[in-house]
Amino acid sequence: MSKQYFSRILSAAVFLALTALPGHAQDSDGCYNASGCVSSSSKWSGNKLITTIHNKCAGGIYIKVCTRRTKGKPDCGASHVNGRSKYTFSGYNAHSSGDARYTWVGSMRSSKDWVCTGKVSGWHDSLF
Repeated sequence: MSKQYFSRILSAAVFLALTALPGHAQDSDGCYNASGCVSSSSKWSGNKLITTIHNKCAGGIYIKVCTRRTKGKPDCGASHVNGRSKYTFSGYNAHSSGDARYTWVGSMRSSKDWVCTGKVSGWHDSLF
């Protein structure tokens, strides 16, 4: 399995930003603390690193995934992932280190993903 970096700092920010919510309770925008909801796996296909994110919780999440490239900026993508579903991201021209980093926030309504990300300090910062 390739080396992976779990964005613990941003996950902690999600937890702190939504601390008032017990368990997986949601706020008025459908945002919630989704710590512990995500697992991942990665595999190579040529120079492409394929990272599969598994949402283990019943509620939806919004996730941002980036892979390090051999040259240039990271290859990134983002998606709403329904509860108990998965999202597969393919990073092209991936660096041989196999670095895939991601961060997420609980979001019960995909139409409010952008609202939920706004409640997480550092969401728009680079993952590399």
